[in-house]
This record gives sequence, C-alpha cells and structure tokens, in this order.
Amino acid sequence: MPEQIAIGCNIAAGLVVLVAFAAYNLKEEKISTGTWIILAFGDSLDLASYFDMTEDWWKSIVPAAFAIGSILTFVIGFIRKRFSWPDRFDWCVVLVDIVIIGVWSWHEASAASLSFGSHELAPPAVANLALQATAVVAFIPMYRALLTGREREHLMPWILWTTAFVLFLTSSAFTFDTIEEVAYPVVGLLTHSLVAVFALAVIRPLRT
Repeated sequence: MPEQIAIGCNIAAGLVVLVAFAAYNLKEEKISTGTWIILAFGDSLDLASYFDMTEDWWKSIVPAAFAIGSILTFVIGFIRKRFSWPDRFDWCVVLVDIVIIGVWSWHEASAASLSFGSHELAPPAVANLALQATAVVAFIPMYRALLTGREREHLMPWILWTTAFVLFLTSSAFTFDTIEEVAYPVVGLLTHSLVAVFALAVIRPLRT
C-alpha cells in the first residue's frame, strides 16, 4: 500500500508540475534569464543523476517533468523575447554554476565515492547532491530581481510547483532507500516556495 500511495503522489506531482509550466508560459512578462539558463541545463542533469541514483522511473517522474518544462520554458522564453540581458552579477552566478558542474563532472569521471563516517555516498548520489547546490545557485538571480523590483513573478505557478514538491516529498517519505534521495524534493520545496513568498511580498504593495 505505501508503494501505491507513493506512485500516486509522484504521478499527481508530475501532472501538477506540467500544469504549472503551462500556466507560466502563458504570461508575457520578462523572466529571470540567469535562473532559466541554469535550470534548462541543470534540470536535465538532475533527471539523469536522480534516475542513476534511484534506478526507478516512478521516483523520477517529477525530475522528468521539470526537465521537460524547464527546457521548453527556456525555448519559449527565447522565442517570445521574455528574457532581458543578464547583468554582471547574474553572469557571475551562471559562472559559479558552471564551475560546480565542472567539479561534479571531474568527480563523476573519477567514479569515486565519498565517505562521511560510516556512511558512503556512491557517485550518483554525489552527483545529485552537487546538482542541488547548483539549484540553490540558480535561483539567486530570480530572488535578487524580485526583491529589487526589476522583475515580477506570477504567484500561481510557484504555488503549484511548491505543491508538487510537497507531494514528491510525501512519496519519498514512503519509499526512500537512502537519505540522499530526499535532498532533491527538500531543496526544490525550499527554492520554489521562496519564490512564492517573494512574489507575494512584491504583489501586496502593488495592491495597496
């Protein structure tokens, strides 16, 4: 029964993710160039590393939905000219992300594991944890743009993405084999819910 609940949560979460991307791409406002450059590439690597770590397609539904959605969002944003030219800070964030991915790639090529006391991290787990660091970095340009008022984000897609990660985290609580599997939904929940919080903070003054 727990496995069936977990699969149901994953399917529901994947559908919510895709609905959120559909809603997001109906808008016309400028979106964070630095963030979506990183996510378009990083979410694809997240999918590859998460599946490599879990070897379970049911568990990889949400990463797959985000990979598809992020790539399409970047392509649609580029075609519809929703991107503004990144400033120097945003380019620095993109560079930091590339460095992290480079270090991970070097480690992946060495096929070495990492040990923390008695707990050993296999190479796929190391890869996925490194990519969670890049996910945090990816959102910095968006947070900055929201807090400085340079850009606005519509609230609903971010609430939907946050809901999807709650469902995914619920699924992971039933079925995780290693604690590293929980890192992806936890980081996703925090990064996406913060956008919702910051977007709400920007929307409220506009309504008063």
